[in-house]
Amino acid sequence: SGTYTLTALPNGNFSIGFFDESGTYVAEYYDNHYAATDALTFTIPSSAPITNINAQMKGKALIQGKLSGPDGEAVANHSITLYDVGLNELAQTPTTSDGRYALTVPGGVYRLCAGTATQVTTYEAECYLDANPSDIAAATLFTVENGVEFTLDLQLAKKAVPTGTVVILLDSMPKSIRNLHFN
Repeated sequence: SGTYTLTALPNGNFSIGFFDESGTYVAEYYDNHYAATDALTFTIPSSAPITNINAQMKGKALIQGKLSGPDGEAVANHSITLYDVGLNELAQTPTTSDGRYALTVPGGVYRLCAGTATQVTTYEAECYLDANPSDIAAATLFTVENGVEFTLDLQLAKKAVPTGTVVILLDSMPKSIRNLHFN
């Protein structure tokens, strides 16, 4: 019937997850989250029962792919983030040593980005079809159906490395900062 009762829990803050052992449905955490770290917590008081901690599990889709650099090299340990139409972050995973990633989510319409503006790497961050992650709304939407394995490979550009000579004209600088040292 899909009902459950938990008894003899101590007072405190909890989160709860719902899992389908048959593998038909995506695991879900309260309240409509797909990662344990995003689950909402609830407090169990000393005497009152808690009700309506429910889930409506959704069918499963797999979004997978490979992240590579401009020369086809695998990009390892790079974050892959999935967003919904409303720009809410739904899931995040790092790429493996061979640049692969996999996200199990319900079927839906999504945006996908590789890397973040703050991630230290030699590669540019990018969203699907060359959108800049500072404007996730510009990322191209794609649809994944339940029961489908959807492959989305991304190729990142290398970050530009400044070259040349820096010239500082001391006469044009205030005396208070002329004694700066650069390594």
